[in-house]
Amino acid sequence: MGRVVCSRCDGTGEVECSHCDGKGEVYHEREGIIETSEGWYTCSACNGTGKLTCVYCGGAGEKDV
Repeated sequence: MGRVVCSRCDGTGEVECSHCDGKGEVYHEREGIIETSEGWYTCSACNGTGKLTCVYCGGAGEKDV
C-alpha cells in the first residue's frame, strides 16, 4: 500500500467551485420586500474563494492506493 497524488485536484486538496465556476461570485436576482435587485453576489458555496475542498481525497492532496 502507498499513497499517490490525487488526480482530481492535482495534489492541491482543492478543486474549482462548480457553483461559480471558480469566480467566487454568482449573478442572480434577489427579491426584496420593496424592490428586486440583481447583480453579482459572493458565492455561498465557496465563500468567495472560487475553490472547494476536494471530496475525492478529503483535502489531503493524496490518496491511498
